[in-house]
Amino acid sequence: MIIKKFTFNSFQENTYVVSDNQKCMIIDPGCSTQEEEE
Repeated sequence: MIIKKFTFNSFQENTYVVSDNQKCMIIDPGCSTQEEEE
């Protein structure tokens, strides 16, 4: 299992991506831009 944390925008919102070899889950995406969605 892989867990990655990303921090975005001026509010420093945290977004987490949890994945394995086949599936992933995005936790608390907050406000997203096109770049973040990719």
